Amino acid sequence: MEIGRILEKLCTCDGVSGCEDSVAECAKGFLREFGAVSVDKLGSVSMHREGSGKHFLIDAHMDQIGLIVTGITDDGFLKVSRCGGTDLRTLTAAQVTVWGKKPVYGIICSKPPHLMSDEESDKAAKCEDIAIDIGFSKEKAQELVSVGDRVSFAAGFERLEGDIVCSKSIDNRAGMAAAIRCLEILSHRESTAEITVNFSVQEETGCTGGGVAAFDKRADFALVTDVSFAKQPGVSENDSSPMGSGAMIAFGPVLDTQMSKELERLARYNKIGYTIEVCPGRTGTNADNILSGAGGVKTAVISMPIKNMHTPVEVVKLSDIEAVAQLMAEFILSKEVE
Repeated sequence: MEIGRILEKLCTCDGVSGCEDSVAECAKGFLREFGAVSVDKLGSVSMHREGSGKHFLIDAHMDQIGLIVTGITDDGFLKVSRCGGTDLRTLTAAQVTVWGKKPVYGIICSKPPHLMSDEESDKAAKCEDIAIDIGFSKEKAQELVSVGDRVSFAAGFERLEGDIVCSKSIDNRAGMAAAIRCLEILSHRESTAEITVNFSVQEETGCTGGGVAAFDKRADFALVTDVSFAKQPGVSENDSSPMGSGAMIAFGPVLDTQMSKELERLARYNKIGYTIEVCPGRTGTNADNILSGAGGVKTAVISMPIKNMHTPVEVVKLSDIEAVAQLMAEFILSKEVE
């Protein structure tokens, strides 16, 4: 399947951290083509393919940032808190779906600029000041919505120029698409590798699912694929890579340096576009927990640059997802000759 169609299908599913059921069902459909599928106690979805060679874990988290309902006002408005690192600056007047007893459409309230003080107009609203209008009385709202229900953005999947796309939850459905595409590539190449692909839960709220998978699967190598920062106005070149530059190979103290160097060598040899990303401390990805699982796992991070991270309008270039998929496949195949 064309990688854009894979990504679109994944992005149109919802799965705010801790409630990933919808995207998990979609993931199962993709993974069943390649091996045995299972779900762990936390809800992460894994595919396992037996092999006589080294065991590789490919991890991509499937949860997305969003909100969680904390209360219902006397006027029927919903009060919320962040679930993951949602960018509060983007919430004003956003369209959302509240996942109550049935999906409920809502709008995040926007105070008219005519009524704002100068101080209010210069700052993003605090989370405790945000309210969602679902058009119901308190009594009707309580019939459908409960404290603890998740809220996701209602933004759609849009094609921009060329192979650039925009959507909610590209973080990290792009990583999932790269992993699926990697499996597709390997299915057409001879390989004795044992492969586990893990689509993990709860990354945005503490990288929980990836760490559990690492302990459970006990792989020789882990390839964590996630998104990182694309070059755009206001973002330093030192902290970003241009869209279209390919895979971002991470180097840092918590990652296996030899793996990172090998990925760089393979990218050059196979003419796969890449840039280097420096993570001077923890990576902020599932790698931070995976590397210490089951006595330690050699771990690398390969990312795709995206714009507008943690907003309803994240942007990615499909060729960068393809580059990540190709590079992961080449790394796995390279271990056949060792």
